[in-house]
Amino acid sequence: EKMNDRIELMSVGDELTLKKVSQDGEISFEVLNMRGEKIGNLWTGHDKSLSKMLNKVKVTVNTVAPLSARRKGSKYAAMSIRIDYISDNPAASKKANTTLGGYSQTRIASWPAVTRIKSIFDAVIGVTSSGEVLVDGFCPCSESDIYKYVGIE
Repeated sequence: EKMNDRIELMSVGDELTLKKVSQDGEISFEVLNMRGEKIGNLWTGHDKSLSKMLNKVKVTVNTVAPLSARRKGSKYAAMSIRIDYISDNPAASKKANTTLGGYSQTRIASWPAVTRIKSIFDAVIGVTSSGEVLVDGFCPCSESDIYKYVGIE
């Protein structure tokens, strides 16, 4: 299994690249090592936000579990990736609500009941029945982007 062998050679912090692959309206990304060899897939479904920002993200290896270190009977090495947003100009911010990351944070544990929940990057977004939007974690989007993702214009 070639991909297993490639993952065995990866270390935490190694840079990766994402190559967009679309089929039937579904967007996925091939995860490539620095030699451009495929080491996995990242599925995003119909969410196009990542493909719009591919040139603004840094993708690195977050964890690696070589096949030899996995449970008996495992067929594949396992790896998780980390996607960090790289801002080209942190000083250029417009109004607060259009600033990337410019939204109030609320830990999930203290959320009221939500009627919708969505995961975007490292954030979980919840919407209450009254339309209040709650965010736990960081996603490289502005508050107005978040409202669009959860269907509030």
